Amino acid sequence: MIEKINIARIIKDHINTLKDYETGKYYPWDFILFFIVPITISIILIICDIIIDKDMANALVTSLSIFAALLFNLLLLIYDITRKEVNRDEARNSKVKTDLLKQIFCNVSFSILISVFAISILLIIFLNISINISILDRTLAVTDTQVNRFLSIFIYFLITSFILTLFMVLKRVHVLLKGEF
Repeated sequence: MIEKINIARIIKDHINTLKDYETGKYYPWDFILFFIVPITISIILIICDIIIDKDMANALVTSLSIFAALLFNLLLLIYDITRKEVNRDEARNSKVKTDLLKQIFCNVSFSILISVFAISILLIIFLNISINISILDRTLAVTDTQVNRFLSIFIYFLITSFILTLFMVLKRVHVLLKGEF
């Protein structure tokens, strides 16, 4: 039952697109760009005391919802392109095109996944939840500001990852379409 909502494959496929196409190897700079940079930006924004409030959460939910819908349409476009027949004379170009479409598909799927996670966390921020934690007969009250500060780190990480992945998708779509002209 849990296998129907298992997202591990989407994440794994996205990470596999970080390999160099020619060599099949990973480069450390790609991991730094797509993982360390978002973490660093998140920490810097929290240190600068830029916390996501209700208004910002509302704007981000709206933006991410629009992007997610557009990305779903891009997935359908990719599916449609892959269904079309390719001339046998263009076997080499066909392989490159198919590989590029697979990479775009994986990156777009990952972007949609990030959107869903970010929207879910933003809804928690929007609801202004405060938490009471009971540990060893002591109650620790965590205010909504502390919860927002904690969740803001994740949001900033997800948003930065989302933007970087969108840049990667844009570049790959550009390469794909440029080859068509």
